[in-house]
Amino acid sequence: MSSAKQILEIVADTTSSGIDRGRVRYLHQNAAPGAERQFFEQLLEASGTEPVAVYSNPTRRPVHQGPAKPLDAADLAWLQRLPSDAAKVAPEDVSILVGLAAQAKHPSSEHRLISAILAPIELHHAQREAETAVTNLRRPLPRIPASVVGALAEAIRREMPQLSDDEALGRARQQATDAVAKRDATHEQRLLDARARLAEVAEQQGVPA
Repeated sequence: MSSAKQILEIVADTTSSGIDRGRVRYLHQNAAPGAERQFFEQLLEASGTEPVAVYSNPTRRPVHQGPAKPLDAADLAWLQRLPSDAAKVAPEDVSILVGLAAQAKHPSSEHRLISAILAPIELHHAQREAETAVTNLRRPLPRIPASVVGALAEAIRREMPQLSDDEALGRARQQATDAVAKRDATHEQRLLDARARLAEVAEQQGVPA
């Protein structure tokens, strides 16, 4: 059987990315027959399984950072062969470039050269990353089944047996309403933040968001 706190946590964690299906299945398996089990069943049905878009930013991949060393002739020749279009630089080459930047002595002309090449690449991938975040957050939030009220009421009655059925139901309705409203407000703020980040990166690149 689930506590009222666990049920409210599930509501809060139901985002545009979906739900923690493993946790919901576990709670469903251990749920008391009745409204509680029905709530978890309906939540699993209402939450789609469409995968969330994931953007692997190559500039954020961990690199081996050895001791500072100067660029040799092969390094300089390789840098000159990189595409001038940031979007056309292969992810593997981006990782190498990040590694060279980490190993270049700072400050130095070599570090400035690598940084000048890397800067537009970082902006390009930051924009793609921000676009992916906005896309994910624009997905509709899963609908919270109305049975959440009954599930909460059952949990509240177990935890506070001194309450009447009507009192437990009243508390459940208020808690469910507050939890959904808080979830929706948190989601809206995350979307606003993601759009602001996208606009910031786009402005740095001089392109419309």
